[in-house]
Amino acid sequence: MTTSPLLALACPVPRTLSRIASLSLSFLSMIENGRRLPSLGALVLLPEALEVSVGELLGAEAPPGDLLGPINDLFRKRRLGRKEARRLLEVAKSLFPERTD
Repeated sequence: MTTSPLLALACPVPRTLSRIASLSLSFLSMIENGRRLPSLGALVLLPEALEVSVGELLGAEAPPGDLLGPINDLFRKRRLGRKEARRLLEVAKSLFPERTD
């Protein structure tokens, strides 16, 4: 018997995933069994709930030299969220002004 992709990633209990992602158990089951395609909203909620990237959720590997991988790892390991992402973006904008060339 194979483990479902969603359950194998990070969340040991489907009810917990359902609660964290604000998606019904039946909807999650339909996605896992290929009876429904996840909406764009679900594709945003599920990786956040599982603390993985969309690429990881979909089974894609990061391209060689991917610069965002370490940032994703930092956010996941330290359990950082949207508030921290906005703060980091503001710091990055102040450190690296827009190029005009």
